[in-house]
Amino acid sequence: MDNLAAYTAVPYEGQVTAQTDPDNLAVVGTLLGLKPVPLSGARVLEIGCADGGNLVPMAGRHPTATFVGLDLTPSLIEMAQAYSDRAGLTNVQWIAADIADPDLDLGPFDYILVHGVWSWVPEAVRTAILRRCADWLSPNGLATISYNVWPGWSLRSPMRGMLAWHANHVEDAKQQIARARQLATWLTDLPKNRRLLGAAMRSELSDVAEMTDWYLFHEHLAKDNHPVWFHEFAALAADNGLAYVGDAEFADMVPVDLPSDVQDGIEALATDRLSYEQYLDFARERAFRRTVLAPSGTDVDYGVNSDRLATLHVGGRLFFPGDWTDDDQRQGVTSWPMGVKPKTPDGLVGLVALNAVHKRMWRRIADAWPSTIAVSDAIDGLGDDQGLRQQLLLAYLQHGVRLFTQPRVSHGVTEKPCARQALRAEAHLGRGWLTTAWHRSLGASDMDRALLRILNGEHTVDTIAADLQRSFVRGTLPMPKDLGDTGLDHVLQWLNTRLSAYANAMLLEHP
Repeated sequence: MDNLAAYTAVPYEGQVTAQTDPDNLAVVGTLLGLKPVPLSGARVLEIGCADGGNLVPMAGRHPTATFVGLDLTPSLIEMAQAYSDRAGLTNVQWIAADIADPDLDLGPFDYILVHGVWSWVPEAVRTAILRRCADWLSPNGLATISYNVWPGWSLRSPMRGMLAWHANHVEDAKQQIARARQLATWLTDLPKNRRLLGAAMRSELSDVAEMTDWYLFHEHLAKDNHPVWFHEFAALAADNGLAYVGDAEFADMVPVDLPSDVQDGIEALATDRLSYEQYLDFARERAFRRTVLAPSGTDVDYGVNSDRLATLHVGGRLFFPGDWTDDDQRQGVTSWPMGVKPKTPDGLVGLVALNAVHKRMWRRIADAWPSTIAVSDAIDGLGDDQGLRQQLLLAYLQHGVRLFTQPRVSHGVTEKPCARQALRAEAHLGRGWLTTAWHRSLGASDMDRALLRILNGEHTVDTIAADLQRSFVRGTLPMPKDLGDTGLDHVLQWLNTRLSAYANAMLLEHP
């Protein structure tokens, strides 16, 4: 089954991927001394856009930027078009075409996004993707490409081989998926003393049960899946006119998660930035990368200093201990993780307030939540600007806060609440998540999606509560488990709680 047939048989759902947000790429570029193009007038291309699940929320959030979605599969492009039409977007174009078509000419672009594509296509297409990125990037443009890498794929590769061999005994895609799950379950359930496969392989196989059909099919049963060593990818990029910049998850470039002796060993072994990154992959047993690239000749400064945060915005959900004081006593602050979930009992990131000045900065960030605050405002008038920016940089590397080039503003609940139009369109897709203004997935129930679809700024809270009450009583909408009583006062209280949660998740806007 070729790629077009595979993606037609089992449509690939567009994933909301925070690292592909052009604003995130602009932050990475800024921290590395580059001058990324402002989002307000940027042109953005996503290669392999699928059904628009990643691109439509971006286009809705940046109405003055221009977006182009490119995918090989016409049926997915049709779905993306319907999605963006429902969202009322006029700044996005959808194209069904082969990236390897020599007559295809779409550039220039300031940001090119390639997520979940490069490792999963034939060699000629992988080369074409790199070549197109080089040809179509503007002088200050940035591209991000994700791909599977060794050594981490050393476990997944034999698992993929076993699943694909067993599944490919049938032609039908749904039957292939069912057979892959059957084999994974059988292997996982084998007695440990009868197994040659170790605990790590057992863990990988057990994950199959949690995979969606489309992910399992395209990740482990597809014809193409080609992990590479990082140094091989970097060399291929250079051969095709692209320079390595960094990682779309900036913290992955800095080994704060590794013991100091491991960090020292990497420093001793590495001879340049590329070899440093390769040794990092060895140490982390990394299986997946999100590399940021720029046109050849781009001068990247890896001597990151906190001064580069001066023009950025910062956001974080912070929690203060009960014995918090505003004096110079050193105290801990915890944060809801803005990225990789930490391995702590409470799942929170531990930060530090060194003194009263630092405490005032953290308070300003906490008070702004769920909106961001300009770094300059967070530290204004406190003194020790460099030290405060250094603390913010460290918190960013620990996933305790996020940085942005543009502010993210939370809108409170108005008399006639209104969900963002792109979000209302997304709610019609019936998926288990919705996209926040931070370009991250937020779990959503059937009730959430039904409610958000009607928040169009035309109905008061009281009217919505009365309509919901009638629907609950008649049974046309299932009563939420956390409601308990269908009395109007209870429904109104429940609705206000939900609306506040939506505002905190930055799902609402002012019409």
